[in-house]
Amino acid sequence: MDSIIIDVRGEPVGKAAKVGTGKHTHLPKKTRNWMDTVSSQAQLVAPPIPLDCPIRVEIVARFSIPKSASKWWKEAALAGVIRPTKKPDYDNIEKGIGDALSGVIWRDDALVVSGRCEKVYSETPGVRITITPLSEPLSAADWAWTRGDK
Repeated sequence: MDSIIIDVRGEPVGKAAKVGTGKHTHLPKKTRNWMDTVSSQAQLVAPPIPLDCPIRVEIVARFSIPKSASKWWKEAALAGVIRPTKKPDYDNIEKGIGDALSGVIWRDDALVVSGRCEKVYSETPGVRITITPLSEPLSAADWAWTRGDK
């Protein structure tokens, strides 16, 4: 199966900790809205049945360049020499996207076995998510064929 690519526009948002007390906790509205947006975009390219195999995920989170940035700073940021070191943390970006895609692209985010998340500056903020299903042998015969046995 080919890779699935999802492009989401807007400033990336990391998964924030739940707020509230006791049994009455919830995700902040900004986090919920971002995860809903990611999920909605994913539904446009989702397979008919969520993936149920090992998966690799690559995320490129594109952040706006600060309006106060000088010309040289902006050029360096767009060239990838200067990177965003502000929040959200890369792992919170991954968590939010993983949860948003569960049940839509894949059965469970535990299926993600490898990946990477990169933060860059861009004139068009958003995220690009590339999902690659990884094959695994389903039987001894399949494994023998994979090894090249005759």
